[in-house]
Amino acid sequence: MFALIRSNHFIRVFDRNNQKILKGNLIYVTESSLVVLTMTQLVELQVSEIELIKTNRSLGHYMLLSAVTFFIIGFSTNLLANQSVAQSLIDSTIEQSGVNALAAAVPGALVGFAIRESKPPNFIVVNRDLNRWKKVNQSLKIWLEH
Repeated sequence: MFALIRSNHFIRVFDRNNQKILKGNLIYVTESSLVVLTMTQLVELQVSEIELIKTNRSLGHYMLLSAVTFFIIGFSTNLLANQSVAQSLIDSTIEQSGVNALAAAVPGALVGFAIRESKPPNFIVVNRDLNRWKKVNQSLKIWLEH
C-alpha cells in the first residue's frame, strides 16, 4: 500500500487544543486520514483528530542544528590549528577552543534562523472537517508527488 516509505515532506500535526500530536515525514494521504512515518513507527491519523498541519520543522530545530554544527566546527578548527590533541589536554588550548566554539555557536544559530526564514512553514487548517479535508487532501497529494 505504501510504495514510498522515504519522504522529505516533514509535517507537524496539531489537535484542537493546539497541542502537537504527531510529527514526522508524510508518507501517504487517504480520503479520511494521513500516514506519517515517525522516528519509531508508521502512524495513520484520522481527519477527526487533525486541527492543523504545519509543514517544515520548527524554528528551534534549525537554530539548534546550525548552532551545534558551528560549535563543533569552531571547536575542532581552533583545537587542531593550535596544537596536537594530546598537548591540548595538558594546557589551556582546549579551554580556548571551547570559548571560541561557544562564540561560533551564536552566528550558527543566526544562520539557522535565516535558513528557516527562507522557507517558512505552511499552515494547513483542517478543523477536523471531512469536507475541508477533501480540498486539503488533493493539495497534499500534489505536494507528495514533488
